[in-house]
Amino acid sequence: MDRLALDQYEHCSLEIFDIEGRSVATLLDSELFQGEHSVSWDGCRQSGDKVSAGLYLCRIESGGVIETTGLCLLR
Repeated sequence: MDRLALDQYEHCSLEIFDIEGRSVATLLDSELFQGEHSVSWDGCRQSGDKVSAGLYLCRIESGGVIETTGLCLLR
């Protein structure tokens, strides 16, 4: 994954969904300080089970702003 840059201390969440909108894993749900932060996904569900190759959605929420981007997981 990429980097997340914050202008101030705030709550951030980052969640992975499958293409049908079901939650796969929550990678981040906490207060973060100002600056750059790095988050990576190992291709596993919250339970630790590997997910299959395919398209996934990454939803980032911070400071009242929500962004969603597509991910392609290759195995």
